[in-house]
Amino acid sequence: MKLSTAGKYAIRAMFELALRHGSGPVPAKDLTRSQMIPFEYLEHLLAKLRKAGLVESIRGAKGGYNLSTSPRKTRVGDILRAVEGPLELGSCACASSSHVKCGRAEDCVSRLIMVRLGSEISRVLDEITLEDLKKEVRGRNNGRKLT
Repeated sequence: MKLSTAGKYAIRAMFELALRHGSGPVPAKDLTRSQMIPFEYLEHLLAKLRKAGLVESIRGAKGGYNLSTSPRKTRVGDILRAVEGPLELGSCACASSSHVKCGRAEDCVSRLIMVRLGSEISRVLDEITLEDLKKEVRGRNNGRKLT
């Protein structure tokens, strides 16, 4: 499985919000600077994340974005689904495009393997929270402050 640019940027933005969780709203421009995400792209992703209920926006001079729930409850799988849609490895492995239906799809062993792999990937992504990522990065940085 390959993460799209949207997926990578969304995870980075949400990770930054997790790092700053409890410190008040984070302006989108701060997220752009700290995570090196193009501002227009970030705004588009934040709209999707807000629609999915993962972030809340606060308007005004001291406004910005906050996680809707704690980093412990925010799963990477939910972030990716919000910006990319369903987490699938692709269409039937026997087909050359997602619009082509293979006549063997129901009995295709390659497809069965791809479906099983997709389920495992989703399970793993749903086990990883933003809090887990914070702990892992802190461990690699020997406890140095990340922001």
